[in-house]
This record gives sequence, C-alpha cells and structure tokens, in this order.
Amino acid sequence: MSTESRSPLELFEIAYDSEGDAYSDVLRELHWSGERVTFEIARAWAFDPDELRRIVGLDVLGQLGIAQSARRSHWPHRPETIELLRRILQDPNVPLDVLESAIVSAGHQSARALLHDVIAFVDHPDDDIRSAVTFAVSSLRVFADDDGDLYPAAPEIVDTLIHLCADDVAEIREWALFHLRILEDDQAPNESPGALAAYLAGVEDEDEDVRLEARQALEALGLRSEPRIGRLSRPMTRRRRAHRRSRRR
Repeated sequence: MSTESRSPLELFEIAYDSEGDAYSDVLRELHWSGERVTFEIARAWAFDPDELRRIVGLDVLGQLGIAQSARRSHWPHRPETIELLRRILQDPNVPLDVLESAIVSAGHQSARALLHDVIAFVDHPDDDIRSAVTFAVSSLRVFADDDGDLYPAAPEIVDTLIHLCADDVAEIREWALFHLRILEDDQAPNESPGALAAYLAGVEDEDEDVRLEARQALEALGLRSEPRIGRLSRPMTRRRRAHRRSRRR
C-alpha cells in the first residue's frame, strides 16, 4: 500500500496493521518526518492500553527525526524521548514486548542517561530482552550527548558485552563477541584480560558461528598463532542476521 500523501496518524494506523518489510517501510517514513505531530502521536501510543500500539509508538520514537541530523544529539524531541524511555524502562509492570521495544529504542537514541537503565536487564530471564540489551549496549558504545560531543564507551559497556559473551543463547554470545571485537577495534585493539578471556572461551564454544566470531576477534588482535584458532578449518561465514527484534503479534 502506498503511503504517499498520508497524514502521520494514517501512517501510524498503517504501521499497526503491517508486518515485515511493509512495517519497516512505514517506520522509515515516520522516522524521516521528525514533525512535532509525529512525536505527539508516538508519545501517546507509547502509553496506550493496546500493547501493539505501544510497540509502534516506541519503534517510531527510537529514530524519529533521523533525517534532520547525522548527530543523534541534534534529533528533534530527543530530551523528551529519553525521559519517556526512562519511565518505561523503570516500570516494573511493563509488558515484555513493550520493554523489548523500549530497550531497542534506547539503543537507537545512544543516550548516556539510559545506559544503566538498559544494563539492568542484562540477566533478564527472557531471551529476547537479553538480545535487545546486546543490541542497545553495542549502540551505546559511543555516546552523543546534547552538546554534540562524542565520548568513549563507558567501562560498563565493555563489562556488559563480556558478560553476554557467556550467555546461554548462542546467537547472543555471537553478537556480543562481534560487538566486543568492533568496540576493541574502534578504540584500538588490545588484549584486556576480560575481552581476551571471552575470545578464548569463544573458540571452544559448542556453536560454530560463535567459534568463528571468536576466531576473527583473536586474529584482529594479532593472535593468529593461538593454537585454538587452528582448530577451525572452515572459511569465515558468520551469519549475517539482521540484528533487530522480530515483531511479534
């Protein structure tokens, strides 16, 4: 369905009834608008009694105004969005799917103020929540505060990713290793004890994709002579999954 000449509210309603690529396309159009009316609708939906409306509202808020500036600190309505996300993240009664969307949106906002609210869920019993934390923490590795300055990743981000490298779910371990490696590469490769221990444990993992990700991390650190790397004879073919939440209806 074409969304041309549709009002923001009509686009929200289309998103509500959409899934997959169609949902992503409508979200993209709403994200790029950045209009105040879009924010007001998204804010209202984020607290609607209808759980799916809450998810749509939060998904819109996560990247609202992305076309206005490459700097997230300059996105319109950002302070209000961050405060709204904090309220939801601190709500002990928030439904799981809504919480998941709030965590992902917090990652998109890349706001220093939300770091500890996100990390609080690192040991949540729901796999999808921990997966969302993995994404969000990786997105928070460089902060863009309201003054426009960029800050290095906080030590808590490194510690959280290392912790997630030992998660019960293989896909979470894989992505945690990937983001930890990228984090290390961005700041300068090093052999910090925690990161190196995670990589070395990874090459012994029962899951092939986790092993391959750990191998790539060790090679990036110049540890090609590590004996355990040689045990992996297959080419590097790490899964290229879309690291984002699948909408559940």
